[in-house]
Amino acid sequence: MGVGPHGDNAREFLYMVEAGIPASYTLQAATLHTATVLGVDDQGAIETGKRADIIAMPGDPVAEIGNVMKVDFVMKDGTVYRQPLVG
Repeated sequence: MGVGPHGDNAREFLYMVEAGIPASYTLQAATLHTATVLGVDDQGAIETGKRADIIAMPGDPVAEIGNVMKVDFVMKDGTVYRQPLVG
């Protein structure tokens, strides 16, 4: 997303799907294709020594793209920044 309020960039997925782009392709645009453009597509595996960052949400974003707005787990460079509340 080029310009928008911080934290709203996931809305770009909603707009792309609304415009007719399949949800699976919008997710690839933000992950696989971006990694290729940046030259780090060999680093996306979840294994020791790789650069994969991980997010998780409580539902399948391909089935319902709105789930991208419900991220409840974020890990970057091995550090957990957000995780579901337990209790």
